[in-house]
Amino acid sequence: MSKHQNICGLPNKHEELLHSLTEHPLQIICLTEHRLHDEELEGMTFSKYTLGAKFCRKTHKGGGVCTLIKDNLHFANINIDKYSKEMDIEICAIKIQGVSRL
Repeated sequence: MSKHQNICGLPNKHEELLHSLTEHPLQIICLTEHRLHDEELEGMTFSKYTLGAKFCRKTHKGGGVCTLIKDNLHFANINIDKYSKEMDIEICAIKIQGVSRL
């Protein structure tokens, strides 16, 4: 099961997110509006989850997207940074390994 969440600032909601994932574990969660720079996001820990893919703004404040992947899933990051444009389209992508297409 996966979910999308507009987090409206991950630093202020990090603990709440971890608590929610403990009570309602998801395989994949996509977060928008995390409002962090690369090094800040990479420095955060998410118990039982791995930071899968991310896009962080470099010029403007706010924004950003990322995926958190349950530790037991195998995935590959798909680099689509060239398609992202701050404040217009901010995207990231992963490919789950070992999952057949329907």
